[in-house]
Amino acid sequence: MTRLIFFIFFSTLLWAQPILELSQFQELKYYSASDKPLQISNETKRIIISFDQEGNNIMSAFLQTKPTSYLPSNQTIYIGDISQMPSIVTRLFAKPRMAEYPFTIYLHDEEKLASIAPHEPNKLTVILFDEQNQSSNIFFTNNPQEAMTKK
Repeated sequence: MTRLIFFIFFSTLLWAQPILELSQFQELKYYSASDKPLQISNETKRIIISFDQEGNNIMSAFLQTKPTSYLPSNQTIYIGDISQMPSIVTRLFAKPRMAEYPFTIYLHDEEKLASIAPHEPNKLTVILFDEQNQSSNIFFTNNPQEAMTKK
């Protein structure tokens, strides 16, 4: 019986999601495609992160069909981790294209974000925050509608 309890306890620990604090994301540096510094508000309840071009293509195509107020009205921010992108590609191609988006994308170019937030290749990472600004759910998806609506 003791072994069974021990096994169940440690199995649960293996499947448990990490608890992330909104403050961990607020401490990082972000900027817009036009190099304007951006900060994450305490009212943020959902962070969507793309760590690669595939994730960005999926989310950006979806957000381009929405009004400019869509993300703020849903207490959501969208972060693009561009730390793996060569700086010349970022400067000459990516940032000019992103500057034309009708929504704000928070760009992060250091590797700190990847050490905080879990991620999977070619998927969006979605982190939901509760009233205490702690993560209440973390999931990965290829579906931007699900990224915006799943609880």
